[in-house]
Amino acid sequence: MKLFFERELGQQQVSLVPLPGIDYELEGSSLERMAELLKQLAESAKGIVTFAATGGFKAQAMIMAVVGSQLGIPVCYIHEQYKSLVYLPYLQPEVQPRIPRAGLPDRASGTESYRASGTESFSGRPRSEVIQLQVDSSHHRPRSWVKVEKLLRDIPWVDLVRYDPHAYSAPKNSVKAANRKTEDGRHILWIHLHQSQDTHLAVRVETTGYTPEHLEQAAAELRERLGRLV
Repeated sequence: MKLFFERELGQQQVSLVPLPGIDYELEGSSLERMAELLKQLAESAKGIVTFAATGGFKAQAMIMAVVGSQLGIPVCYIHEQYKSLVYLPYLQPEVQPRIPRAGLPDRASGTESYRASGTESFSGRPRSEVIQLQVDSSHHRPRSWVKVEKLLRDIPWVDLVRYDPHAYSAPKNSVKAANRKTEDGRHILWIHLHQSQDTHLAVRVETTGYTPEHLEQAAAELRERLGRLV
């Protein structure tokens, strides 16, 4: 498994941590140790944390869901009948995802972060005009676009959304970082919504973030929220 992540997915830092005492003679104490280990790993991790609950015992997936809900960490699951990742819902309504919001840093200080208002985007256009797609392309839009459009309009760090054929290179119903930026250096994300061969849509999402950290945060948040819709 470690070699797969390194060779096939290009991951540079991969480590395997065995779960103590996990076998077919499961006892409550073993699952408790697993829960504590998950908490320790999540707290010591740098960057964005997501739990992958696929594989292993069903009880292990359940423990991941519980710990993820407690810590506000997204928990994804792969199901053979779904075309994209399934994200498990949070058990407590008040819990918010443990994902920082990407913003625009103050280039002078490097510490401030831009927050778009509820009515305007970073560029000053009304939030109602953040989505700019041609009307005559509506017949190509998947059914999921209605929910995705509202999602993008409501995210503060989304500055502009346009059609972009290059975004078809993103995984179906998922997100990919674009290989280009805006003229002033802000990051762009690509979304590929796919319903059928004739019903699909590719859009570029211009963000308010300049740094690699903002790109990572924005991609993780959008991927997690998109996975709940499509």
